Amino acid sequence: MGRDPNLRARRVAGLVPGGAQHPLQAPGPIARHADPYERKPERPPAQLHIDADVPGEKVQMDCFYVGRLSGTKGTVWQYTASDVASSFLWAELHATERNPRARFTRELLHRVARQLKGAGWRLQEVTTDG
Repeated sequence: MGRDPNLRARRVAGLVPGGAQHPLQAPGPIARHADPYERKPERPPAQLHIDADVPGEKVQMDCFYVGRLSGTKGTVWQYTASDVASSFLWAELHATERNPRARFTRELLHRVARQLKGAGWRLQEVTTDG
C-alpha cells in the first residue's frame, strides 16, 4: 500500500480526519491593515561641537597607532594636536619600542604653545595631567 500523494491537500481541505472539520473552522488568511507601516520619527542626534573663540583657547590632543614601518625599529605612533578655533593641525610620527610615550605628547604640547605664543595669541596657562 503506497502513500497517497494528495493526502496533505485533502487533509487541509477537511476531507480526511485530522484536517479542518468545517470550512468556517479552516484556518484562513489573517486580515491585514492596508495602511503602510509608519516608524516613529527618529530623535535628532545630539550636537557634538566644541566652541572656541580665539586660537589657543582649546587644543585637542590625540595619539593613534600607525603600525610597523620598514626601516624603523618598533611601533610607529602619530601624535596630533588640533587648535579648535583655527583648525590648525600639528602632527608628528615617533617610533617606540611598544606603547606610546607621554614624553612625545608633552613635547608636542609645548611646541604648539610656543608657536601660538609666537603668533601673538595670549594663551592660558598650559596644564598637563600626569
